[in-house]
Amino acid sequence: MDKTLWKTADKAWLKQRKEGWGKVKYSLDEQGYIKKKHYKYHKELFLYGETDYNPINKNGFSELPFSPGGVLLYLLWYYPEDDQAVLDKLVMDAILIDSGDNEVFAFGSARSTIFILPTGGDSNGYDPEYGMMGGREERIVHALFPSFDYDDVISTYKSTEAEVHLSPHPSDILHHLINHTLPLLTGYDKNVYSPGQYLWDYFDHNVDKIDPGKIDKKAERLFTTIYIIKYWNGWDGFPNENPHVVAMAEKLKARFDNREFGKTLMGYWDNIEELYEQHRKKD
Repeated sequence: MDKTLWKTADKAWLKQRKEGWGKVKYSLDEQGYIKKKHYKYHKELFLYGETDYNPINKNGFSELPFSPGGVLLYLLWYYPEDDQAVLDKLVMDAILIDSGDNEVFAFGSARSTIFILPTGGDSNGYDPEYGMMGGREERIVHALFPSFDYDDVISTYKSTEAEVHLSPHPSDILHHLINHTLPLLTGYDKNVYSPGQYLWDYFDHNVDKIDPGKIDKKAERLFTTIYIIKYWNGWDGFPNENPHVVAMAEKLKARFDNREFGKTLMGYWDNIEELYEQHRKKD
């Protein structure tokens, strides 16, 4: 973490940063996970790069103003530089460096929380120009999960015997993919910033490692999702009025049309009409 990036002596920089805090606060309000009494700690991190805190509640127990997720998740969001390589380094430092700062380097907590944040309460109110986490959602996902292959592991700073998988578990990929992409495309949940939508490459890489029974249990939603991507422009009720949803659908369709995915996923695409009808009737 490079604290020199917080140019607090630069009045123009700090003024711009304070204006940016308004958008962060609005997004925190929409997520509904952080207690408002803890916003001051988020503001200190956002404006000054400060992570020193030890809030004690009235019963004498410590409270965690960055929970869920830990400081790392919010550091990825608030960091002054928004660059994939920079965010990647923050995460790798969290894995590798024995800093003793358990809160800043709560790597596992950050990973487990990124897919939970959008589902807390009404997620329709995000500032469309800012997004859910400042437009960094995709970069944060790729920073927290730097490999598509679940078998890629790295030793953590806590122990040379402890290892972290650099990709989500294949079953988790399937779960988050359909939970975040299907509601998005059908308009039931217009949080177009849901990070699960950025798991298509992970799913493509791991689809043959997923228990077929798990895919079969979620087949209706999975194949409906792919069917909608293919035919979104003629899908009744598709939220065409939302340019972000349209852009996402167009992007995914273009990737399938360009055959950027592997054999199994492209097989779903090529036979999606049959698969969709088969599982729609069955379920």
